[in-house]
Amino acid sequence: MLKSLNKPYPFYDDLIYNLKVIFGISLGVFLFFLFFQPIELRSFEFNNRLLIITGFGGISLIILGFWLIIIPSIFTRIFLSGNWKIYKDLTLNLIIWAMLAVAFHFYARYVGLVSITFDVSFRIILLSLIPVAILIVIHQFNYLKKHVQQLIDLTRQAGIPLKNEGQDRNITFQSDNKKENFNLKLSDLVFIKSANNYIEIFFQDKNQLQKKLIRATLKDTEDQLAKFRNIVRCHRTTLINTIHILKFGGQPGSLILKLKNFEEEVLVSRQYLEKVKEALK
Repeated sequence: MLKSLNKPYPFYDDLIYNLKVIFGISLGVFLFFLFFQPIELRSFEFNNRLLIITGFGGISLIILGFWLIIIPSIFTRIFLSGNWKIYKDLTLNLIIWAMLAVAFHFYARYVGLVSITFDVSFRIILLSLIPVAILIVIHQFNYLKKHVQQLIDLTRQAGIPLKNEGQDRNITFQSDNKKENFNLKLSDLVFIKSANNYIEIFFQDKNQLQKKLIRATLKDTEDQLAKFRNIVRCHRTTLINTIHILKFGGQPGSLILKLKNFEEEVLVSRQYLEKVKEALK
């Protein structure tokens, strides 16, 4: 148990990320108090009650900002992601919970003029747990998301196709005037060339290279195909499907591609050289 608590755990020191999380949680606290009214504030008019409810969101904003932004910026060595541990994260969350509970009690008693009974105190303690619980869930989600992405990257580096990537996807090319559609399987697409206001789509059909002319821009087509990792731009006028590359060669600083069923060699521009090399790995 103690060993597991001493395991490394990431501390999210990204300012923009923390600001989004803090503002989001604080807004959530305000809306929760506004709509569910877990603490009775009957002695105030609506406008005054709204101001008091806003104060609970403001308290959440101040305390979360203090512990997630201000303190880490002062004691940077302690909060380094490499030095951060699970037990430290738990301790920080408990501190935030305790401070929220105390602040909510004082605020409810002296600003909201709420009589602090056992029932009210119990509710406040549970309510102060909500921001901490949301914070933990958000951090856990990002932590798992990061690890899943690392596994995906390792799988790709090992050359193992992912399930979704291994499926043959259908692509629909649409003309600019939306009067013409052309459907094609991803595996049949060989390359695409720009031809003024048109694109020439070269594809395989029964082991023969065919061509289809569509009125569209290469830039829009590139954006459409950006989700497919094997479609890369190799020239300002050309997109290629790397699965159809038979061989490649050239001098240092240059690259020439030989595609299946296409007699001409395809030149890779210098500005796209590194991108194509990375795709060929």
